[in-house]
Amino acid sequence: MNNEKKENKVLEILKDGEKSTSEIASIINRDFYFVSRFLEDMGQKNKIEKISIKNFTYWRLKNV
Repeated sequence: MNNEKKENKVLEILKDGEKSTSEIASIINRDFYFVSRFLEDMGQKNKIEKISIKNFTYWRLKNV
């Protein structure tokens, strides 16, 4: 799966509401650390927003 397809898959997943990094990793069947970096990159592109609560990280669609 190329990066564009992965991005589209993540955006589809987040249409249902915010999800944790672990949930997204499980859904797209990739390891946690790869997904963490990938989501950070998507956040830098202003596609999604990072929400940190204590030791947990959640992601949601950017309100554009």
